[in-house]
Amino acid sequence: EKEFQLPQIPNRRGLWVVEFIGGGKSSRAVIRKGALGLINRTLPQGELVTILDEENQALKGASLWIGQKQYEGNKNGRLVIPFSNNPGTRPVVIQDSSGYATMAKLVQPRETYRVTAGMHLDQEALRTGGRATLILRPTLEVAGQVISLSKIESASLELSSTDLENLPASMSVKDLKLISDREFVHEFRVPDRLTSLVATLRVKMKIASEGGKLVELTDSRTFKVNEILKSDLVGDLYLSKIDDRYRLEFFRRNAEPLSGQNLNITFNHRQFKNQRKTTL
Repeated sequence: EKEFQLPQIPNRRGLWVVEFIGGGKSSRAVIRKGALGLINRTLPQGELVTILDEENQALKGASLWIGQKQYEGNKNGRLVIPFSNNPGTRPVVIQDSSGYATMAKLVQPRETYRVTAGMHLDQEALRTGGRATLILRPTLEVAGQVISLSKIESASLELSSTDLENLPASMSVKDLKLISDREFVHEFRVPDRLTSLVATLRVKMKIASEGGKLVELTDSRTFKVNEILKSDLVGDLYLSKIDDRYRLEFFRRNAEPLSGQNLNITFNHRQFKNQRKTTL
């Protein structure tokens, strides 16, 4: 066993091939010093890439190549890669300020937006002629990552209702002011003989990677009420908890108690297969 000193290899990143020749034999060794890597996350503008050195620290003065396109990093070693109309995993070249380069892989997503409308509506407030309040808390995503609602160009809320005669009606609230850290609250009059209410959020977005193309995103929720009035049922059951005890009540359509009825009840426990039946 013998140790060789190689002063010709400088103290910097690089790749060297060392060849030993002696006794009619030749042997080669490939020596690599240093390494570069990257991490990335999605921003509204594209993929934020941070180039890392051997100690997983951001590398200043680094750059990244995709094909023949070079992206220069800032003073913190970070750079933004725009979204692609041809998304996928592609090979890239990362390079430091001295010219040392290495291959890596980067997932470049498509600029795809999705809006999710979180809504709350107290259905007990949907009484004919009364006032109901719809609470809206939307979430906006691009390439699967949540971003600020400030990217929305315009937003509107549409309420579509259907009554017992299946007659439709609708109203719209334009120019919603949506803020990421709070809810939008809308109060409205409940239509007469309401059976169904559909709340739809519509937002418009600009797709920068497609030349500022304007697209519309929607999400909706459906609230059903008074369905018993569309059936042949004469009443319905209501379960409530009062003073740590459960009460089961049978009411007519006009909310009058319906007495003198036998109720066959079957109890199912989510952790057991056996059922328990009783008659009240």
